[in-house]
Amino acid sequence: MRGKEQRQTMKKIYIGKTALKVPRNGGKHPKKSSLLEQKEDLRKRLSYTTHKLELLQSEFDSTRQYLETELRRAQEELDKFTDKLRRIQSSYSALQRINQDLEEKIHRD
Repeated sequence: MRGKEQRQTMKKIYIGKTALKVPRNGGKHPKKSSLLEQKEDLRKRLSYTTHKLELLQSEFDSTRQYLETELRRAQEELDKFTDKLRRIQSSYSALQRINQDLEEKIHRD
């Protein structure tokens, strides 16, 4: 044999949906520098994710504000059309009464 060759295998540790590869070394603790690198990587990912969430929140707020404005406009327009329809229905009912009165008058004469 050519001396002891240590074959380092990697195992995956999942944090949320993120898989981190850490050395598998027979139950020994990973090297401190490796943990620091992982910690820094997690810090960067957290910062990136936080930034994306802030952008999404901003986009959500502006979209919600736009949709609320459009909803108010549509509600105002619906109110106008509803009032117009009520006036038309009222006029139609009045015309029907007048028409009926005229028909009765014609039949009486």
